[in-house]
Amino acid sequence: MASAAGRVGAWIVLLWITVAPGIGLALGGCGGAKPHHRSGPPGRSRPPHQGAGEEGRGGARGIARADQIAYYQLATTTGFLCASAGTARVPHAGPDRALAHLAGAARRASAVHPGDGDLASARALLVSDLQRWRTAAGGAGRRRLAPAVLADCGRLQRSLNRFLTRHRGGGLSGQVPD
Repeated sequence: MASAAGRVGAWIVLLWITVAPGIGLALGGCGGAKPHHRSGPPGRSRPPHQGAGEEGRGGARGIARADQIAYYQLATTTGFLCASAGTARVPHAGPDRALAHLAGAARRASAVHPGDGDLASARALLVSDLQRWRTAAGGAGRRRLAPAVLADCGRLQRSLNRFLTRHRGGGLSGQVPD
């Protein structure tokens, strides 16, 4: 019979196998700290929030800007929550480094309002899990809650992957905000 730490390690590896491709696609086109492309007279650059497409759309073909931003915020917040739950699952695992990032990520994920149905359902589940995670009674409370949160991580990832699959080739990876 595998140890609890081994099962948690397997969950974390499985999580990264499923989450990393989506996050990699999202971050693959990030411009990082590079200067923005010029779109006007010398000395003026296009603001980072303006896409190359029509009003209300980013440069990703057919993907609403709100959905692009929501995907990125939901994917990164899901990653932080799942990492925190994975750490809480293992007694004496050491500091939960993801927990420090979770509060800010939770605010950003709560602020988005995607039009896409899969993203909207992922947001609802994620916000609910974040609320339960924040109000869990310390390490022991989070340890008890971790299996349910990790199960929801799988549901969240499937919703995010359905969105990516529908928009494959839509240029999403190059349009995710920095």
